[in-house]
Amino acid sequence: MKTVSFLTLVAFFVLISRGEQFAYAQIKSDRTLGTEASVINSHAEGETIDRIEGGAIRGNNLFHSFAEFNVIDGQQVYFANPTGIKNIFSRVTGNNPTNILGTLGVLGEANLLILNPNGIFFGPNARIDLKGAFVASTADHLIFDGYAFSANNPQEVPLLTLNVPIGLQYGNSGAIKVQGSLLEVSQGQTLALVGGNLSLEGASLLAFGGEIELGSVLGNATVQIDSSDFRLHFPNELGNISLNNEARVSVRSENGGNIRINGHNLDILGGSVLLAGIESELGARESQAGTIEINTTGTITLTDGSLISNIVKQGSVGNSGEINITTRSLSITKGASVQASTSGQGNAGNINIIAQKSVILDGTDLTGYPSSIFNTVRQEAVGKGGTINITTEELSVTNGALLNVGTYGIGDAGNINIIAIEKVSFDGADLAGYSSAAISEVNINAIGNGGSIKITTGDLTMTDSAYLSVGTDGQGDAGSIIINARNTVSFDGVGSNNAPSLALSIVDDQGVGKGGNINIMAQSLFLTNGAVFVASTNGQGNAGNINIQAQNIVSLDGIGSNDIPSALLSQATPDATGDGGNINLTTDALSLTNGALFSVSTEGQGKGGSISIQSQTAYASNGASISVGSQGTGIGGNLQLSTNTLVLNNNASLKAQTNSSKGGNIILQVQDLLMLHHTSQISATAGLSGAGGDGGNININTGFLVAVPNENSDITANAFEGTGGRIEITTQGIFGIAFREYNTPLSDITASSEFGIQGEVIFNLPTIEPTEALAQLPVNTVDISQLIARTCPQDAGITANNQGEFWITGSGGLPSLPSQPFNGDAVWQDLRAIVPQPITSPSINREETLENQSIIEAQGWVITIDGQIMLIAQENRVTPDYSKAILRNCQITP
Repeated sequence: MKTVSFLTLVAFFVLISRGEQFAYAQIKSDRTLGTEASVINSHAEGETIDRIEGGAIRGNNLFHSFAEFNVIDGQQVYFANPTGIKNIFSRVTGNNPTNILGTLGVLGEANLLILNPNGIFFGPNARIDLKGAFVASTADHLIFDGYAFSANNPQEVPLLTLNVPIGLQYGNSGAIKVQGSLLEVSQGQTLALVGGNLSLEGASLLAFGGEIELGSVLGNATVQIDSSDFRLHFPNELGNISLNNEARVSVRSENGGNIRINGHNLDILGGSVLLAGIESELGARESQAGTIEINTTGTITLTDGSLISNIVKQGSVGNSGEINITTRSLSITKGASVQASTSGQGNAGNINIIAQKSVILDGTDLTGYPSSIFNTVRQEAVGKGGTINITTEELSVTNGALLNVGTYGIGDAGNINIIAIEKVSFDGADLAGYSSAAISEVNINAIGNGGSIKITTGDLTMTDSAYLSVGTDGQGDAGSIIINARNTVSFDGVGSNNAPSLALSIVDDQGVGKGGNINIMAQSLFLTNGAVFVASTNGQGNAGNINIQAQNIVSLDGIGSNDIPSALLSQATPDATGDGGNINLTTDALSLTNGALFSVSTEGQGKGGSISIQSQTAYASNGASISVGSQGTGIGGNLQLSTNTLVLNNNASLKAQTNSSKGGNIILQVQDLLMLHHTSQISATAGLSGAGGDGGNININTGFLVAVPNENSDITANAFEGTGGRIEITTQGIFGIAFREYNTPLSDITASSEFGIQGEVIFNLPTIEPTEALAQLPVNTVDISQLIARTCPQDAGITANNQGEFWITGSGGLPSLPSQPFNGDAVWQDLRAIVPQPITSPSINREETLENQSIIEAQGWVITIDGQIMLIAQENRVTPDYSKAILRNCQITP
């Protein structure tokens, strides 16, 4: 057996002794409380813990003061809890931070507050063990009514009764860092970390059904404490808070539970989570989860699959609470998510986001999970979904990011309400092809109504396959898309996934319910490069309507890379039993170009919808089309358009055509001009499939109808086996297009039937009575003798330029030479001043003449021999002989 020397044993015990002395030295009383100083008892009475006793008792409060306060790894330090004590307040007056590496607790039910302005650190094995609340703060002092329990200016506790504290006063506050720790308080209790900069690295903070408060304060500031519920109220001088490396903050339980975070910048990184709501298999009907409330004066960054969640979990009963976020800017990226859903028996709460500057959702994580805001009724749930409310200056949703308020269980979905003062933009798809979107849907097997998507902004842009979608594939009505833009709404292009940018309202294959509307109000609306609005039904329910009011212009242009044109579509598909919806549009100017189209149709049993357009001007070019119709057994709808000017050019068309049923009606109110160019057409033809069906009616009321004769632009209400339709045109004039019995290569107006009865074409043209064109002559004639200068100038040396000028205008023109006569179409104008000359004329009794003669309307006038003009009852038409005209020259005497 190996022996150990005496010196070795001595050295061993010395090391142990030094180790114990080092451990004990981690907690030192500062003696600032005099005879009430704190006392540290190590392993008292055979215990394995270190007990802290003594302190100053005032009412139900116990005060401790230390020069150093540290708990080393493996050490267990507990505060004694004298009878009647509810709160234990502990300050550190030295210059070093507090390091909690082992277990810190209370031997009773009192609340514990640790105050050290130099900073507080919790290590990987740190634990707290107490039944009351725990608060760690780096404030300078704790404020009571009339007293400050100060760490920087320590004084004895006055001999008076102190109630609850009313504030925390901060100066140059140290940081609080929690690294790999598990800090847990009893159910329903409060855990608060309030310091300078605050960071959680791989740590867990747990207060099931209780309160977790995280705050960061910089500079000279005071945090107010509400004495009624001990809530903290923060100033504007805030520091930064960081959660990283799967840090976890949870209050999720069977009832209650709030998380409150206040800081300047908040970073939630590396898969870190904030969790509230009703935990699995817990709760009751009256259970109500608490709130996650985040307030920052700077930015909030949520990334790397991190999560903010307040939900009703599967198998639980009760309602989840709200998520309230107030910040300058919020960024949700790399698959991070904000969720307030329900998977149990209960309702989801709302998500309320107020961001002064911006809200950004971008991309997916490595597994393809989108950066998102969810508030859904999940598949196993029985309850209502909550609403997503976003108020900001700019909202950006890109690279497959998602907003979703669908219902997949039993219960109504919530709404998406977006208010962005300047701009909302959705753009692009992720690598897997999932587009950026906002969705509200009643999913297959779900029972409940869908919610609406409402966007109020300055400008809305949807690009590269981004979309807005409302619909039902279950039992319930879809919600609506409502866009109110102060300036422009723009949908553009096709994404890398070959999908268009679109707004979609759909009753899907399994849907039993009404489709929602797409309502747009803006200054201008642009759909370009294959962007589409669709309101359709594939199931048992009517499609919604598309309603657009754009003060300036509605412009649809182009065909996308997927060969789909920019379009407004409302349709009932072949399997649908519901009716198609309507398209209603009001704008100053409508432009459809390069294949763009409006189309309302039915391919099934239901009726097709109608199109109603009111516009100051309307223009369609290069195959653009506005059409209503039926390709099934249902009746096609009507097309109504009211405008000042309508131009159809280069194969553009207005159609109300059907395959086999009766053609729809086209009603055009065009105040000034309706013009057709280059094989454009207006058609209400039926029987396109070679079947029956009467042609529809076309009613046109316009100032002028103009077409080019040899460009084959047509107006038709034809039929195949049925009766031709009725075309009625009311106009001031028709040019370049004419009625014909059958279509020809010229521009035609036809209402024929190949095997049925011919239709009718009616023209309402103005008729003018001859008397309507005659003007009434005045009763009192003018004595023109006073208007003619009858003599030549008499003064010597006066030229014609001094006297005036003689102008001749008219179709006859001036003669080539002064000696030549001018023709009779000329009129004259004498610009000389008129000098009246005495005229001797016979006396006429005017009254007697009028009494004895009836007045006859003048039909012409002649010049008498004495140079006067006489009105005559019957004009003698003669051909003047200009060869005998006498030219008179005024001779000027030099």
